[in-house]
Amino acid sequence: MTSSSSQPSVSIVIPCRNEEKLIGRCLDSIIANDYPKDKLEVIVVDGFSEDATRQIVRDYAARFSFVRLLDNPRKTQQIALNIGIKAARGECVIRLDTHCTLTPNYISECVRFLLSENADGVGGRIITLARENTLLGRSIATVMSVPFGVGNSRFRVAKNTAPKPEEADTIPYACYRRDLFSQVGLYNDTLAYSEDAEFHKRVKEQGRRILFIPSIFSYYHARSDIKSFAQHAFRNGLWALLPTLYVGRVVVSLRHLAPLLFVSAVLSLAALLLLEPLLFHLLKLIAVGYLLTNLFFSARAAFERRDPGLFFALPFVFAILHVSYGLGSLIGLLRVISGRFQGVKAVGSSRALPAVNLRHYGELPFVSVVIPCRNEKSFISRCLDSLIANDYPQDKMEILVVDGNSQDGTRALIGQYAQNYSFIRVLDNSNRAIQLALNKGINAARGEVIARVDAHSVYKYDYLSQCVKALYEYGADNVGGRWITVPRSDTLVGRAICLATSVVFGVGSAYYRLTRLDADRPVIDQPRWNISVPYFCCRREVFNRVGLFNEKLDYSEDLDFWLRLRKAGYKTLFMPTIECRYFMRTKWAEFLKHAFRNGLWVLLPLHWVPELSFSARHVTPLLFVLSLLVGSLAALAKNWGLVLLALILAPYFLGNLYYSIRLAVREKEPRYFFILPFIFLSLHLTYGIGSVVGLACLGLSRMPGLPNFIPRPQTS
Repeated sequence: MTSSSSQPSVSIVIPCRNEEKLIGRCLDSIIANDYPKDKLEVIVVDGFSEDATRQIVRDYAARFSFVRLLDNPRKTQQIALNIGIKAARGECVIRLDTHCTLTPNYISECVRFLLSENADGVGGRIITLARENTLLGRSIATVMSVPFGVGNSRFRVAKNTAPKPEEADTIPYACYRRDLFSQVGLYNDTLAYSEDAEFHKRVKEQGRRILFIPSIFSYYHARSDIKSFAQHAFRNGLWALLPTLYVGRVVVSLRHLAPLLFVSAVLSLAALLLLEPLLFHLLKLIAVGYLLTNLFFSARAAFERRDPGLFFALPFVFAILHVSYGLGSLIGLLRVISGRFQGVKAVGSSRALPAVNLRHYGELPFVSVVIPCRNEKSFISRCLDSLIANDYPQDKMEILVVDGNSQDGTRALIGQYAQNYSFIRVLDNSNRAIQLALNKGINAARGEVIARVDAHSVYKYDYLSQCVKALYEYGADNVGGRWITVPRSDTLVGRAICLATSVVFGVGSAYYRLTRLDADRPVIDQPRWNISVPYFCCRREVFNRVGLFNEKLDYSEDLDFWLRLRKAGYKTLFMPTIECRYFMRTKWAEFLKHAFRNGLWVLLPLHWVPELSFSARHVTPLLFVLSLLVGSLAALAKNWGLVLLALILAPYFLGNLYYSIRLAVREKEPRYFFILPFIFLSLHLTYGIGSVVGLACLGLSRMPGLPNFIPRPQTS
């Protein structure tokens, strides 16, 4: 090394949580490095560890002034990395992991090659070691170090035989120039994993140089128990493809997809054996080929490491790795296919929500809240009470309830509220149609901001203030938030219906209502542009330009409004912190009737608005039902019809069972596993049949000489 004064300063960022067994070993290896300590800082970003990790780091910080401890309230790795990078003072930044230990010259060698090769990032090999020196631990470390286990992963399988630097797509524990993050952005905070692959993808796309240096290496201490190893492989397989859902592209290489192809081939052939027994020979060929290859690499690895026991353990560990990773990728593929209906690039974009110039908007704007309703005696009180309890100043708001001649006592109930609260007004909607009620309310509104809500919902205490704040602070034209479905009747079936309509398999990419499968949290937890929202909150001038709701449409009037909103260049902002609770129909007959009506009115609006566009999630049930009809008819005459049905139904029921199991586990209610598959199926079939009827009506009405087959909904 040259003198300390000529060396650039280096910041090492280490995300961690509950790593008391590993964090000390990692920090010791950094401290033992030969890099000048006056040019070094170590930033440990901890996700509020519940073991002794934080105290261990504090002890190191007390002894070494260059060690710092930062908090990561959100506890995820990519957030921790971004917190550390933002706080870093070094001219170079190394991204490290608690499972890693460094060789004594790791930092100095990284910096040397970074400067001499004029690169933007450099990294080296990983030598995988077992955390525990058991046969199983050594076997796991071995499969992570050979091509049959991890493919052509150069940083895992390369030997120190060619010290010449070479271009790479991705490298672990890399050393970057600090200004690289200013130019390509930080890690994508919407990705739970694979954030490094996505980051390196952006780096390469901008023509930056990432170098792999075989002479530089570090040690990775692999998991040594089979359960955590399989879980880790499954998660990595899952997140090999899931980033596609958030960033709109594949960020991994072909080696990551090999287990998916293997598992998919085996499952598909096994399913088709019922229809074509001859396929058993192909399945056997794949199984025998895999077994022979597995045994060959197991024998070679055992011989090279002079460890005979590996020959007996490695075949099972290889199989567990490939099957777990492949199953994870298959689940990831199903989630990507079901979630990419709208194709909204802004969802999970690498820069998330663009930075905005927050501005003070001075005096609060006047807000008009429009509520269309008819015969809502059971819900209108809860709706109005929640709006009255909102923290928005009541002298800056009005509530307009547009009633369609209710006959169940709703009108009298609203009248009592209007007597008690001067900012509540009642308007008549003799036509009873919802789009006319909305237009009456908007025309009568006095506010600079107009919020459309629904009588079947209750609203969080800060719903209105959050909407207004987002409109002005982010420069949005339309704002909305989460729709949390709750059952009208607290029954097992009612709760199951709410679960089925809050996951992507049930309702597609309706992001405003989706929750995660691992926890009852929103799929998108950060603000996002141009995602559809259930109820709007608009600036008044939006309606002056794009017009009111289309009065020809009895349903789907919101889709038509969305289309005109986008065409006019207006921006909609989804804010997950804005919440309302929607009381879902939970009687089986009402639920199916509602699903049929929604499916029916997916295509019927084309009768009046030919240019109306839909997302794929709206027509997927139609395609599903049509494909079943075609396959069933073909199966009566041809054997390929049975094959077609199998190809349709096999992945459908796999996805159905997967989501049913995950939701049952999440809710800790085994009975959901027996109910949800039927709810999913009835939802998709009923919605799809409604769309088939709508398509038939639309087609017949356009044929000359035939009467108008477009149904008009009952206004009562």
